[in-house]
Amino acid sequence: MALAVGGLLAAVDPDLVVLGGRLGRYADLLVPMLRPKVAAQLDLPFEYPIVGHALGELDVPLGGVLRTFDTVGGTLLRSADVSTPLITLHPDSPREHLPAAL
Repeated sequence: MALAVGGLLAAVDPDLVVLGGRLGRYADLLVPMLRPKVAAQLDLPFEYPIVGHALGELDVPLGGVLRTFDTVGGTLLRSADVSTPLITLHPDSPREHLPAAL
């Protein structure tokens, strides 16, 4: 897994790696082992930010929506004034993986 994550980081250079889906359920076990292995593989002097998901199946689509607002504002419109919307989950949304604050 460290090889796959390291390859992703080398090719894309994201700000954050989120383990989603079934892997995200085991992030408490995987992340502490994965961070130092990825750092060693890429010869980094720091551990890259790798976290488990907090929104269950909603983490990927919501991340895409938020990233789109950043891209539209910063790149397409050349303006930092396009604000990212506040996202509130519908009361009937599944919440088994959500932090208590949501």
